[in-house]
Amino acid sequence: MSNTGNIKAAKRQGIDLLERLSNVRVPSSLMVAALVFASLLVLRLPTILDPHELDPDESFMFGHGMKFLVDPVPWRSVDGASIGPLNSHLISVVLLLGFKPGFVLLHMLAYLLVSLQVMLAYWTLRRLVSEKAAAWGVLPMVLFFGLTGATDYLHYSSEVLPSLLAAVGFYCFVIWAEDRPDRSPSLQALLLFLSGLAWGAAPWGKLQAGPISGVQGALAVAAIVSGAVH
Repeated sequence: MSNTGNIKAAKRQGIDLLERLSNVRVPSSLMVAALVFASLLVLRLPTILDPHELDPDESFMFGHGMKFLVDPVPWRSVDGASIGPLNSHLISVVLLLGFKPGFVLLHMLAYLLVSLQVMLAYWTLRRLVSEKAAAWGVLPMVLFFGLTGATDYLHYSSEVLPSLLAAVGFYCFVIWAEDRPDRSPSLQALLLFLSGLAWGAAPWGKLQAGPISGVQGALAVAAIVSGAVH
């Protein structure tokens, strides 16, 4: 067979594959959530069950979390440098609930926060594109966070909570920006408030989240002032 024939055959196979993928039925949102959480749990289980420190920041924030149980005032009881108090406060809350302290607990928290990030990306994409595109869009995230061997993405880092907060803020903003005349003004105001609250809280988890939250907040202000959405 000539090279031209091989190319045409490859193109036909590629088109057939795309058609098959496009005909794949996407499960419900609840099923997608179950698949995301279960997949990441299985893929990250060896790391989750590792009782040792994966990064010095884990011990740093874990010590702060225990100190906050005695004195919860930031920058008086501890100095987190660029790491905000929210990361350690979350550890304090979990410890208050009676969970056994240790690095396994931190790795489980990291897994839960990453899983929530993936689901927020899915829910956001569902409102911007189709459910099928949203499902395929988050698949690389699941594969990356599940198969990575870099401890930067496996340990309870100071970036994982601020990233989630930034995603929450953007998700609320996307809902607010939808053209829904039937939605009450009070609900619209609540969505904007939640967006600002999440974006404003993100730097309290990591100082470097400030510029990202600032850009997202500026986007929301521009949308309100220009009246491009409403």
